[in-house]
Amino acid sequence: MVIGIVQIISASDSEKNANQISITKDYNRKNNSEIKQVKLEDNWTFDINMIVKYSIEQDEYIPIESDSLLTGLVS
Repeated sequence: MVIGIVQIISASDSEKNANQISITKDYNRKNNSEIKQVKLEDNWTFDINMIVKYSIEQDEYIPIESDSLLTGLVS
């Protein structure tokens, strides 16, 4: 139990990694954009989701950035 508490405390002090990836930086922000969420993993205790932001240019969906999320009980 002591080891678990020490790991929780040390994890809160550690630097967080960004799960966001910028695919393209030179897109026209005046165009419409859309966000879609995809569930990559669906377990009883946790889920892994990916969110992708698209720019809509002349009926084409161009990916701009993506982000991944881990939700649920993670030890």
